[in-house]
Amino acid sequence: MCSDKSSVYILDGKELNADELIMELAEHGKIFLNFDRDISKFGTEVTL
Repeated sequence: MCSDKSSVYILDGKELNADELIMELAEHGKIFLNFDRDISKFGTEVTL
């Protein structure tokens, strides 16, 4: 995953960058990460 250090997101009072936000949402079951065999074909399925 590529990091976007310029963007900061707030989740549950914590400041997160894009990568951290994706991982936090995944841990909470809010999104599901789908990886193809080619890691460059990265996609997310958002289920909010």
